[in-house]
Amino acid sequence: MTAAAITKPGAQVCDDVCSLPDAERLERSAMFRSVIFPHVTHREALANGWALEFDYTAAMQETLDAFVAFERGCCGVLTWTVVRRSDRVLRLSIEGLPPNSPFFLEMRGVPAERSG
Repeated sequence: MTAAAITKPGAQVCDDVCSLPDAERLERSAMFRSVIFPHVTHREALANGWALEFDYTAAMQETLDAFVAFERGCCGVLTWTVVRRSDRVLRLSIEGLPPNSPFFLEMRGVPAERSG
């Protein structure tokens, strides 16, 4: 299924994007909120997703790499990338759906977008 098909009116976006059963999806979501969200320093809405930034540490790089490896298996319609942007910044990009998609609802709970 393509991202365009997922965004049709009435589509069950989360079900169409993620192949995990509901209970496991809830566990992953809770893990994302408890392990990853607290470390977000900035967020940016992209044309087709979100980018989250983190202070670089080797442990955070390892956490994000493991998270992305798992997510690529269950949410393969999305593009998941982790890039070390500098000595101090890691960037997690999740792309493939508009930033206002229900799939990204939790992104609105992380630190505010950068101004200017």
